[in-house]
Amino acid sequence: MREQLIKDSWKLNAAPWNKLIEENALESRRLVTNQAIIDAVMQTTPKQVLDIGCGEGWLCRALHDRGVICTGIDFVPDLIIEAVKKKGAMYLLASYEEIASGGILLPFSYDTIVINFALIGEESAKNLVHYLPKLLRDGGSLVIQTLHSYSRQQAGDDISGWKQGSWDGLGDSFVKPYEWYYRTLADWQHLFSSAGFKNLEIIEPKHPVSGVPMSYIFSMKK
Repeated sequence: MREQLIKDSWKLNAAPWNKLIEENALESRRLVTNQAIIDAVMQTTPKQVLDIGCGEGWLCRALHDRGVICTGIDFVPDLIIEAVKKKGAMYLLASYEEIASGGILLPFSYDTIVINFALIGEESAKNLVHYLPKLLRDGGSLVIQTLHSYSRQQAGDDISGWKQGSWDGLGDSFVKPYEWYYRTLADWQHLFSSAGFKNLEIIEPKHPVSGVPMSYIFSMKK
């Protein structure tokens, strides 16, 4: 039920999200996390990248500009429509469940898979991560950016589980917030090792003024 509510919310909020990203209105992304994920992906020296949870395709376009062939996947039709308009990659409409079941025919086996702030469910994220080695070439990389534990520690709630989300600060156009599944750093590490990934590197991009960590970037090998 919670996983479906996440999907419902994103489908309802696709239009204001497209506008937010087009205007580059999120300070954390503008100052820190966008460049951090580009750098982390490029560090893997990829030729073909799969961007899961690609949204309106900004990361695919950034990678295309750097000479990388990119495939973007998202489950929100209006986000994929916007991505196709702006080009830069091949875009596919599919849910994480469809990917993890092997039901999606992809054009490559990939050097690198990237998931940028897009693992927000429980079972869907776990099943997807466990399936991803099948989509990677031998020695391929998985790069994931997600929320840093700092904010949960400050709230005294650094415990894995479902958390109440909100669209606070993003404007009145956003509706129907959803619960999302938070994993501690230890639980992320356990998930990756249980899926067979190795050589995990953890990057912690920080705000240039406050020095507060803005995210974790996990980079690992098949």
